[in-house]
This record gives sequence, C-alpha cells and structure tokens, in this order.
Amino acid sequence: LYKEYLTGFTYYKVSNLDNRIANPDQLLTQDVDKFAHSLAELYSNVSKPLLDIAIYSRKLAQNVGGLWAPG
Repeated sequence: LYKEYLTGFTYYKVSNLDNRIANPDQLLTQDVDKFAHSLAELYSNVSKPLLDIAIYSRKLAQNVGGLWAPG
C-alpha cells in the first residue's frame, strides 16, 4: 500500500496539488491501523465462538454418544 503511495509523484500530488486531503500519510496510517484492528476483532467475534462450539460438541458427543463418539 505504501509502495503504491510513494511510487511516482503520487505523494507529491496528494500532498501539494490537492488541498482537499490534509495529512494524507497520517490518514493512510490510521486506516491501516483500523483495518488491522478490525481484522483482529473478527477472530474473537466469529472464529473463536465457532471453534468453541465445535470443541464443546465433540466433548459432549464423547461423553453422551453421537456422531463423533469413538467406537
């Protein structure tokens, strides 16, 4: 992402020729930080509960009997 931003005259054009965006490098850094934080939240909000359900179901099937119960 930064490679594309710093290639050619993109940085110069955004910083000096376009006054609509103030501090484009800071905004880019903040957006990347927000994206990484959201991606980390995705694990705890979606993946972990699904993993917990699968583990709980397996243990329940072993204790009570079911599809995953051994022999």
